Amino acid sequence: MAGETRLPFSGPPVHGTADFPRFRICGDMALSVELGEGIDTAVNRRVHALFRTLKRRGLPGILSLNPTYRSLFVQYDPTLCSFERLITAVEEALGGLEDSSQASQSVLDIPVCYGDEFGPDLAEVAAYHGLSPEEVIRRHTAPVYHVYMIGFTPGFPTWEAWIRHFLHRARPCHGPRSPRVAWASRSARPVSTPSRVPAAGKSSAEPP
Repeated sequence: MAGETRLPFSGPPVHGTADFPRFRICGDMALSVELGEGIDTAVNRRVHALFRTLKRRGLPGILSLNPTYRSLFVQYDPTLCSFERLITAVEEALGGLEDSSQASQSVLDIPVCYGDEFGPDLAEVAAYHGLSPEEVIRRHTAPVYHVYMIGFTPGFPTWEAWIRHFLHRARPCHGPRSPRVAWASRSARPVSTPSRVPAAGKSSAEPP
């Protein structure tokens, strides 16, 4: 859990300020660098730009870097990198970020089979929105989605909103690689997990 303490040197509180970035102490070996509020593509692109910059610079003592919607979680070894040195490195990286709108992006094509045993909830999703199943598929496959983060379960990607739809009733365990139609963000599950979100289809693609 993020701490309620101040930095271990004279200065402003770790959190609670109106401006970004905000630095939150997460135990004695981690730091959360917050770059904004809520789910915002521009903020998330800056998070990934910070992730790439720190990874490229290879600061000794950093154990892992985990991008989220609006922050970068940095795990470090305090015997190799002091907290003050880490803060300085992050501030320097933030001052030299690449233009996230111009950064090269890789595109992954995911083949999906819709309906029937592959997407048992496709007809329900279509009826809910007053669309035909074919139109649901067309709208679902039309965009190129921005992936915000990978996590929650191993290899679980969460990407941009499509139809803001959430059915509030329990769903059975869906098989791996089942695309979902969710409120606020889209996702695909690489492993079988229970979910309340309807499954529109299934992919044969293996997680990269």
